[in-house]
Amino acid sequence: MGLDHTEFLLDLEDYFDVSIPLESFNSPMKTVGDVQGIIILSLQREKRYFSDERNSENFILATVKIEKDFYSSLKKILPPNTNSFTDKTHITTLFPQRKAKKIWKSLEKQLSISLPSLAFVPRFPFFGDCILFLLFFPLAFVFLLILLPHVGGLLCFCFVVCFSFRFFYIDKIPPDCSAVENLKSVYMHQKTPKYRAWSKEKIWEGIIMTLRQGEYLELEEVGTITENSCLVEDLGFC
Repeated sequence: MGLDHTEFLLDLEDYFDVSIPLESFNSPMKTVGDVQGIIILSLQREKRYFSDERNSENFILATVKIEKDFYSSLKKILPPNTNSFTDKTHITTLFPQRKAKKIWKSLEKQLSISLPSLAFVPRFPFFGDCILFLLFFPLAFVFLLILLPHVGGLLCFCFVVCFSFRFFYIDKIPPDCSAVENLKSVYMHQKTPKYRAWSKEKIWEGIIMTLRQGEYLELEEVGTITENSCLVEDLGFC
C-alpha cells in the first residue's frame, strides 16, 4: 500500500473516531468502495454501524448511558451532606468557592475530561482593587527600602506580595461551566463522539469529505465519484 493510502486511512480514523485494524492497512484497497468496506467493518467491531434507522437505537442508548455516567461521577465527588440537585443548580452551591481550584482538578480527574481554566478575578471588584493599591503598595515600598537588603526581608516581601494577591483575588468558575447543565454539556461533547453511530450513507459522506479535505478530490469531481472509482487511476493515489 502506498503512502497516500496510509495517510488517507489515518485521516479516516480521525474523521470517524474509529480504530482501523492494522491488517486493514495491508489489505488490498483499490476502489473507494473498498475503503468504505474497511470503515464499515471497523465501526461494526465497535458496534457503531447501523444498516437502517431502526438500529440507530444503539446510539440513543449509548448517549443515555453517557448522561447517567456523568451524574454518577458527579455524585461521587460531592460532599456527603449535599442535597439533591438539578441541571439548573449552580456549581458554587455544590462546592465551596474557596476550594474552586482543588474541586476543579477533582472534577477533571473524576469525569476524565478537560475543563476550561478557572478565572483569576478580584474578590471585591473595584473596591478591592482600591484597597489593594492603598494598603499594599505603601507597605511594599517600606519593605523594599528597609528590609530588602536582608534575606529575611526579601522573604517577607515575597510573602506580602503572594498573600495580598491571594487575599484580594480568587479562582472563579468560568460562566460556561457555572451550572450543572453547562458541566454536563462539556462532558457530553467530549464523550459522545466515542459512541457516535454511522449509517452507510453518512459513511459515504464522510469519505467524500475526507477526500476533499486531503485535496485528493476537486469540488467539481464530487458527483463523479462512485464505489467503483479507482484510487490510483481516478484519484491519483500513489
